[in-house]
Amino acid sequence: MCALVQQTQHELSTFGGMPSEVTAGGNALKFYALVCLNIKRKSQLKHFDEAYGNEVTVKVVKNKVTPAFKTTEFDIEVGRGISCKGEILDLGVKHHLLKLSSLWYSYEGKNFANGKDNTKRYLRENKEFSNTLINVIKDKLFGMSNEVNNTRRVEGEEIADHEVDFEDEEEISL
Repeated sequence: MCALVQQTQHELSTFGGMPSEVTAGGNALKFYALVCLNIKRKSQLKHFDEAYGNEVTVKVVKNKVTPAFKTTEFDIEVGRGISCKGEILDLGVKHHLLKLSSLWYSYEGKNFANGKDNTKRYLRENKEFSNTLINVIKDKLFGMSNEVNNTRRVEGEEIADHEVDFEDEEEISL
């Protein structure tokens, strides 16, 4: 895998009044890249006065594999990368699995944390509750039940906890 990063700059000397974006290294990367992402900072994530990450909006500008122009938003935390716990919260609220009233997050009628930062910290500390939310979200989005999703790794292979032995099954002809 190879990732190339190219900065865009605003060209101020354009006619028509509006500045346009130009790439610092020329146009070659635009034509040869498989995927181009436009990442813009929406806001800073702060704990009191200390900044610990950014909330970003990512737009797929070019994609030679699938349709382009999809947009998403997520948190990037310094030293952690994309915030998985923040995604759990956003998806839970979006699909009405979690309720957000003022700053309190609640699940099945019980408040469990106040504010997004505290809720992410709560999910990091309580792995069982976090895994429960992940399974409920997967079930809602993909129709997977918790039994189907339980897999374990044995020497690099994924094995389902309840594999079916097909040797006893009758042969089905099409």
